[in-house]
Amino acid sequence: MKVRSTDPIYIQKQFIKPQPLMDAAPLFDPLKDELRKIRQSQKDDPLLKSLLNGTEKINELA
Repeated sequence: MKVRSTDPIYIQKQFIKPQPLMDAAPLFDPLKDELRKIRQSQKDDPLLKSLLNGTEKINELA
């Protein structure tokens, strides 16, 4: 298979250099904390609990 310079993958490899994920890791720390808080608050929500239980039951029946 001949690679042409107009192929999207070829163009990507030429111009987009992969960045190490470690550079972005500090950006995600505050997001993880926020997600943890949201999940914790959702666990205490009775309406959400019943909704999740209903969804699980539907999935079991399907």
